[in-house]
Amino acid sequence: MGERTMKLWDGSLFLSLWAAALIATAIYVIYLWHHPQRRTKSERQAEEAPILIRNAVTRDKSVELIRTGTSKEPGHYLSYRILFQLDDGTEEWLSVPPEYYEAIPVGVRDKLITQNGVFLDYGDRFGKDIL
Repeated sequence: MGERTMKLWDGSLFLSLWAAALIATAIYVIYLWHHPQRRTKSERQAEEAPILIRNAVTRDKSVELIRTGTSKEPGHYLSYRILFQLDDGTEEWLSVPPEYYEAIPVGVRDKLITQNGVFLDYGDRFGKDIL
């Protein structure tokens, strides 16, 4: 019986199993490549959130040093934020890119464009294709 088992693994059966395993692996890799990762619910909601266009006045600006990392690998970045006052009186601090921070003066009234609480544009200064 041992000799018969040996013959099965010596020849074409062994090669056929390896070929089948390689083909199955290739099909799986192609499937993963053509079907991107599924998005989480919060990612879908962020993409589907409405774009809000509201009148607002810039009231203040702030740059903060945000420390990150650990004591062995410290890091930091600057957070550029602008305080906007909406027509209903509510105020909202929004993070903006550094170049936008410099381009938006305090005390100016214009259209604030946000999506899901994220700054997109102010007064069409930055040419964001919104609609």
